[in-house]
Amino acid sequence: MGFRNCAAGSAAIVALACCIGGARAQSSPDQLPPVVVNPDAPSKPVRQLRRATSPVSRPVPAPNNPGSPPPQPSELVVTPNRTPEPLSRIGSAISVVNSETLATSNPGSLVDALRTVPGLDITETGGPGSTIPPLEAKFGPLERDGFDRVGGSARVSYDAGEGVRLESGMLSSFTRSAYDQSSGTFPDTPSSATRSLQQVWGKATVDTLDGVLTHSLQVFDTHVDRSFDDVTYKINKLPQNTTSIVSDFIGNSSGAEYQGNLKLGPLGSLIFGSRAQHETADTYTTKLLPVPGPQMPQLAKAQDTNSAFALWQLPIGERLNITLGGRVDDVVDVARFETWRATAAYTIAETGTKFHASAGTGAKAPTLFGLSPEQSFGYDAGVDQTLFNGRVVISLTGFANNFVNLINFVSGTPANPCPGITQTQCYINVARAETNGLEVGTKVVILPGLLKFNAAYTYLHAEDLTTGLTLARRPKNLASLSLSITPTEQWLIEPRVLTVSKRFSGSGQTSQVDAYTRVDLYTEYKIDKTWKVFARGENILNEHYQEVLNFGTTGPAAYAGFNATW
Repeated sequence: MGFRNCAAGSAAIVALACCIGGARAQSSPDQLPPVVVNPDAPSKPVRQLRRATSPVSRPVPAPNNPGSPPPQPSELVVTPNRTPEPLSRIGSAISVVNSETLATSNPGSLVDALRTVPGLDITETGGPGSTIPPLEAKFGPLERDGFDRVGGSARVSYDAGEGVRLESGMLSSFTRSAYDQSSGTFPDTPSSATRSLQQVWGKATVDTLDGVLTHSLQVFDTHVDRSFDDVTYKINKLPQNTTSIVSDFIGNSSGAEYQGNLKLGPLGSLIFGSRAQHETADTYTTKLLPVPGPQMPQLAKAQDTNSAFALWQLPIGERLNITLGGRVDDVVDVARFETWRATAAYTIAETGTKFHASAGTGAKAPTLFGLSPEQSFGYDAGVDQTLFNGRVVISLTGFANNFVNLINFVSGTPANPCPGITQTQCYINVARAETNGLEVGTKVVILPGLLKFNAAYTYLHAEDLTTGLTLARRPKNLASLSLSITPTEQWLIEPRVLTVSKRFSGSGQTSQVDAYTRVDLYTEYKIDKTWKVFARGENILNEHYQEVLNFGTTGPAAYAGFNATW
């Protein structure tokens, strides 16, 4: 897949909402490529249009008995199949960000945890704690100055017996950050941003026909409120030469989804369901300086989407597993999409080999900005190979995509200004585009218990077929390396390197961002089974770089702390 939208890539990242790379067709605009976080407790797939492949997460173990049936990997993933499945049965290319990775990397956010996933590129246009999705990222260059964040979540589940299970949960967070809005004579400004997020959901599951047919119904509601106070100066910092404009975004999403799981015995399983979702978005601007003004509405939109889907999973023999799925999405008064997807996985356990392939169509409604709907067709194929009793794992995947009316997020320039809401960044339609490339990943245990090496590389060709120019925010080459050193069982040292080739922030190959290489260092020491101390240094060689033109990134930074687990 290539990289698609959202400040570098393709869609939005889970509830993290931001930007990732993508160019792989999906069977539905709601079902995303599978990036599984912590398979110890399978979670909903991350929203992204770039499929990620990590061989570290997809080994095919060699059997103890060559004549025995192919074994099932220990890891289960929640894929676009919408149900937990062993990795060996999945025809999609999958990366698992497991609990060990999260524990040793100690990421500050999900964005940090996903940066090493093959084929996934993330660009941030906000300060720490306030990763800004393109929907609201229409404000000037943000330089990370600092942030305050508070939040909490809760989840309750109850097994009522007789095959009835109830779950509910909530999440609430508030973030305040400071940033510099200007450049030139007065680059440092007291600009600030606040963001609040509230989510609630409930789910009921009922098993019928002795567990042959399972019904589940889920309801959900999400509210997002963002406010940006952009401050700039003219010739001095006096109030009469100061401009302060507050931009507000308020978004709501609520809906319900039904899903049925029907077990068909030797014919596999059938998943079917429907979904209804209502979304609203309102934006406002208020001038505070030099002359206060009233709050002015900029955007007031609502959108309803009704969907139906079905997926048949069919095992053929002990080695081959295929899926066939279809989905209809009706965005009321906007467009109706019929999409499909097929996958196949073939496992040769005796040699530690797994072949996988998928193909399908994708569609994306134009959010609430009045663009044309996006449609695509894509396919990929690859192989995962385990060698030397699991000490070496190699993954290779090729991908290709064709888009019509690709929805892209770009930086405006004088030659190509952004229309409508902002002159800084905006969504646009690219009439026809294609992406194709190659993903390679490897994990090598050099010295068991002492030294491990991990690497991932993505080559991406992303072209606007109308102009023949490179699509915005998509680097041609991206690689990450890490070396895990464990001098003792308690002590871990891990240097990490991320290198990204040049890219363009604007359409038409404008606003070039130079290539960069960033070096980080992580270390931890386990005092006992309960206590662990850790330290992390980011950009320790002080690389001066940008992910998006004129959006600052941090210089050298250090973090330290301790964990206690009971």
